[in-house]
Amino acid sequence: MDWGRQVNALIESGGLFITCIFPLHPPRDYGPPFYVELDHHIQALGPNWESVLEKILENIIKSHVGYEYLVVWKKF
Repeated sequence: MDWGRQVNALIESGGLFITCIFPLHPPRDYGPPFYVELDHHIQALGPNWESVLEKILENIIKSHVGYEYLVVWKKF
């Protein structure tokens, strides 16, 4: 994916990338916002990344509770 290549070009080894993944579920064929999974990010970023923090966000808009996921990635 293009955004994964751009993130890899911009962030050096040891750098962090913070993402808010929304909406996590349920799968659907329409949008925006379009359905996304954590695996979509893993595939786009490639093998040189690991997640160092994963958290379902709770202090957000009521309709988003359970659908937003914060992930902090570290490039190695």
